[in-house]
Amino acid sequence: MHRTFLLCCWAIVATGCTVVTTAQGERLGMRSAAFRSYAETVFRQQNQALDELALQLDAGLDTDELVELEAAEVELLAACARLNELAARRRDQRRLGLGRQWRAARTTPDCERALLAAQALLDARAR
Repeated sequence: MHRTFLLCCWAIVATGCTVVTTAQGERLGMRSAAFRSYAETVFRQQNQALDELALQLDAGLDTDELVELEAAEVELLAACARLNELAARRRDQRRLGLGRQWRAARTTPDCERALLAAQALLDARAR
């Protein structure tokens, strides 16, 4: 019992002290308001990018363009899966265990990198 309590305390402290490095190199504490804002921004922007990718995929494209856009969409969905799960659970007012919250938050920079790649692809197509 005592050991379990200590492990739980350690997990809470470790999670609170964890720092995440964004794609731009900024270091944010995972319990900070700056991190929450960053994660929300990444979440919203990846949703916008997915909408734009869907619109582009519905346009008449040649096979190479289609493959490139589909790959970007798959990469973005995979990289952002845990962040999306966290957002969906919060929206539905369902709890996510401490470990799963921590893992989801830690994937935010991966989501951001996939987002930046998708945005670059979309920007290149707009030219």
